[in-house]
Amino acid sequence: MTYEVRLGRAEDHEGIAAFTTDTFEWGDYVADSFLGWLDAPDVEVLVAIHASDGPVAVATLRQPGPRQAWMAAARVRPDHRRKGLADRLNDAGVALARRRGDRVSRLAIEDWNEAPQRQVERLGYRPTSRWWFVREPVESVERLPARERLEPTPPSPEIWATWQRSAYASGGRGLVGLHWTWWTLTPDDLAGFASDGLLFGCPAGWALVEPLEDRLAVSWMCSADADFSRLAD
Repeated sequence: MTYEVRLGRAEDHEGIAAFTTDTFEWGDYVADSFLGWLDAPDVEVLVAIHASDGPVAVATLRQPGPRQAWMAAARVRPDHRRKGLADRLNDAGVALARRRGDRVSRLAIEDWNEAPQRQVERLGYRPTSRWWFVREPVESVERLPARERLEPTPPSPEIWATWQRSAYASGGRGLVGLHWTWWTLTPDDLAGFASDGLLFGCPAGWALVEPLEDRLAVSWMCSADADFSRLAD
């Protein structure tokens, strides 16, 4: 079979949506996001086209941090799998990232999804860190005294200095994660988070806090080791 890998177009949406609706038990986000990605200035959409079947694979490329690429949303239509399409999409994304000056390409895979892990290791990726997601019911948390509560805060040299010497920065390779994208944190990022109303602080430390539908998402925390439990509370 002959395939062409190119940038995505609006005309590809129907074909992409046909095989990216029920990827997981909960569904998928690709079909709903595809057209928005095409209009987003920070997203490149890569699509594999088959002469007869149209769009049969898709992936996205972002630049979340300086000279860093993030690959995500890789999907291949079931009847076109094991044709090397995921490799070709990755190669096209890495080539595009290299042309714009990126020095590293990253991605994330769930720990239970072993086949893609083996595939990307063949492509030259290597595991650098593992991330856990936990939930805490709000009903079980006691309301803290006012002086202990998180409040919006501006960025400061203290936050950056604390982060750089923390075990959480070294254990996570200096990465910050937001909306399923990871990149190397910089002081400019902290300023941007504060501007967006996401950076909060209290005497125990700082955190990125974001309301998401029925939950409060905390995607990054920074504190002295002895204060981490207080910050989590």
